[in-house]
Amino acid sequence: MNRIKELRKTFGITQKELAEAVGATQRNISYWETGIEINASFASKIANYFDVSVDYLLGLEDDFGHKEEVIRRPPYEVTDKSLQNIIKLFGVMSELQKAHVLGYVVAYLEREGVNVGKVLGY
Repeated sequence: MNRIKELRKTFGITQKELAEAVGATQRNISYWETGIEINASFASKIANYFDVSVDYLLGLEDDFGHKEEVIRRPPYEVTDKSLQNIIKLFGVMSELQKAHVLGYVVAYLEREGVNVGKVLGY
């Protein structure tokens, strides 16, 4: 099982948009979503695009596998669509995955100098 289609749908991305982003064809994306074997290079490109590990993308692990450098990136612009996508993504996550992501958010905010405890009233 792979999670390409699940991630693509969650983020509202078409097969064509994903294909263009990773240098593949729409037909390739369609094949990979139906279980046709994907090569390591494209698996890596798609995993990087969605910011997950290759093992997560291919369904070999349940944890997203985000790397530490993810929280060092500059913040992305927050739009209504990005917030909707985040809400959709949280809807398909397990409780463990939600806790993992929130841990990264807290770590990022603390590195940016935000006193998360104070903000939350602790």
